Amino acid sequence: YKQHFKLMEELAHILKTRREKAGSLNLDIPETKVILDENGYAVDITKYELSFANEIIEQFMLTANETVAEKFYWLEAPFIYRVHEEPDLEKVSELNKFLFNFGYRVKCTKEAVHSTAFEDVLEKVKGMPEERIVSNLVLRTLKVARYEAENLGHFGIASKYYCHFTSPIRRYPDLFLHRIISKYIENGYNLSDEEIEKYQGQAEKYAKQSSDREKVAQKVERD
Repeated sequence: YKQHFKLMEELAHILKTRREKAGSLNLDIPETKVILDENGYAVDITKYELSFANEIIEQFMLTANETVAEKFYWLEAPFIYRVHEEPDLEKVSELNKFLFNFGYRVKCTKEAVHSTAFEDVLEKVKGMPEERIVSNLVLRTLKVARYEAENLGHFGIASKYYCHFTSPIRRYPDLFLHRIISKYIENGYNLSDEEIEKYQGQAEKYAKQSSDREKVAQKVERD
C-alpha cells in the first residue's frame, strides 16, 4: 500500500494548497488527549500530537463532504447542511481595534469581509508570541457554525456547499443524510412530492435539534 499512501499524501498537499488559496481558515488550536488510569479515571490532559496522516484524512473528509453537499443541493433534495455565515462587520471592527496594537488588520469593506482577510492575519502571527491570543480572538469574532436545512455556505472553510456526511457513527446529521442518500439511490433519484415534504420537515426539525445538542455537548466537554 506504500505507493497509494504516497499518492494520498501528494493529493492532500494539492487539496490543502487549493483550500488555503480560497481562504480557508487555519486557526491551529491544539487538540487535547485525555489520559486515563486503569480504572478509567482521567489523570492528565496532554496535547494531541498530529502528523500529516491526520491532514490526509482531514482533506479527503472535507472533499467528500463538499461533493455530497453540492450534489444534493443541485438535486434540490431535503438535506441538512453545515453552515457558517459571514461574521458581523461590527465584530470585525472591534477585532481590528485590538489587532491595531500588534500592527495587524483584517481588511474589509463596509459591505463585506472575505475569509482570506482573516487567513492573512493568521499567517502573519504564526510563530509569534501573540499567536494564541490572536487565533482565539479571531475564533470569537466568527459566527458559530450550525446545522440548517438551507444551504448558506461555510465561511470558515471557504466552501459554497458543505455538509457533515462522514461520521454517521457519532453524529446524527450524518446518519440522517445517509438515509436520504440511500433513499434517492434506491429510487433512481426520483422521490414523490409526499416523501420530499416528509423529509424536508424532518431536515428542519433535526437540524435545529442537532445544533442545540451540539451546544450542550461542547459545554460538557469544556467543563
